[in-house]
Amino acid sequence: MGFLGTPLGWIMRFIYEFIHNYGFTLIIFTVLVRMLMFPLSVKQQKGTAKMQIFQPKIQKLQKQYKNDKQRLQEETMKLYEEEGYNPMGSCLPLIINMVVLFGMIDVVYKPLKHLLGVSNDLITKATEMLTKLNYKASSMTELDIMNIIQGNPISQKGVEVSTDMFNSIFSADLIQQIQNFDFSFLGLNLGVIPTWGLNATIIIPLLSGITSLAMSLMTLHNQKKTMGQQQGMGAMKGMMIIMPIFSTWIAFSFPIGLGLYWTVGNVCMIITNAILYKVYSPEKMKALVEKEQAAKKKKPKSKYQQAMEAAREEQRRRAGLPPEKTKKAEETTTEDEMSASQKLALARKRMAEKYGDEYDE
Repeated sequence: MGFLGTPLGWIMRFIYEFIHNYGFTLIIFTVLVRMLMFPLSVKQQKGTAKMQIFQPKIQKLQKQYKNDKQRLQEETMKLYEEEGYNPMGSCLPLIINMVVLFGMIDVVYKPLKHLLGVSNDLITKATEMLTKLNYKASSMTELDIMNIIQGNPISQKGVEVSTDMFNSIFSADLIQQIQNFDFSFLGLNLGVIPTWGLNATIIIPLLSGITSLAMSLMTLHNQKKTMGQQQGMGAMKGMMIIMPIFSTWIAFSFPIGLGLYWTVGNVCMIITNAILYKVYSPEKMKALVEKEQAAKKKKPKSKYQQAMEAAREEQRRRAGLPPEKTKKAEETTTEDEMSASQKLALARKRMAEKYGDEYDE
C-alpha cells in the first residue's frame, strides 16, 4: 500500500506544513478529497435518475424473457446501451473510497515518512536500534519511534527506551520536529489504536459507526423516494447493516487518525447527499436525463454502438437465430410475409392492446 500512500502523503505533508496539527490536517485532507469526488456523486445521482426512467422497461424484459436468461441478458445490455447507462458507474465512488482508504492506512502508520519526510535509511537505522532492545518491528514502528522521542508509551511492553536514544541517528532539528509533532485532537492521541472498554479512545469508533448508519439511512430513504420499492432495495438494506459494522471495525483496528478520517468522510457524504437531493432533486435529474437522451437519439450511432450491434448479430448467427429486426423493420413486415405462428402472435397482441390486457411474447 506504500505506492498508494505516497501521493496522499505529499498532500497531507503540504497541509500539515501550514496547520501544524495532525487532526486538523486529516480533516482538511478529507474535505478536499470529498470535494474532488463531488462530480462523481452528481454523476451517480444522474445514473439513479436514468435507472428510474427505464426501470419499467427492465421489468417488462424480465417478464418477457423470464424463461430465457441469455436473451434477457442480451436485451438488458442492449437497453443499457440505448439509454446510455453504465451499471458499473455507481461503483466508481466506492472503488475510489477504498483506494484512498488503503493509501491512508499507510499514511497514518508512517508519519515519519509521509508527514516529516524522513528518509527510509534513517527509519531503518532507528528500527534496527529498537530491535536490539527486543522490540519486534511492526506497522506501529514509526509511531512508536515518535512516541519514544515525545516521551509517550509505546505499543510493546517490556522494552526499555529513552527519549534520547535516537540522537545519534536523527539530527537535532529532526528530533525537534518530532517532539513538536502534535498528535492530539480534542484530547485524543491520534497515533494510538483504540482499545475496547470504557475509555476515551472508543469515541471515534463509535462516531464512525453512527455516522455511517446515518449515511446509510439517508441513502436508503432517498433511493425509496427516487425509485420506489423496486428491485435492489434488499441489497440497500443489507448495506445499511454492513457499512456501520465495517466503519466501526475500521476505526477500532487502526490508529485513531484513520478513524477520524473515516468519520469526517461520513459526515461529508451526509452533507453531500443532502445537497444533491436538494439541488439535484429526482424530478430535476429526471428532466435533465430525458433532455440528454432526446438529444442523444438525434445523433448518429457511435462506432461502439455499431460494434455492439455487430457482435450481437454475430452471436445470433452462431446460435442459428434469425437476424434481429429493428422496430421499423418489424412495423413494415406484412402479414403475408409472416408465418402462421407469427400471425397468431400478432393477433394475440392486437387483442391484448384492444382490451388493455398484458401481452407476453
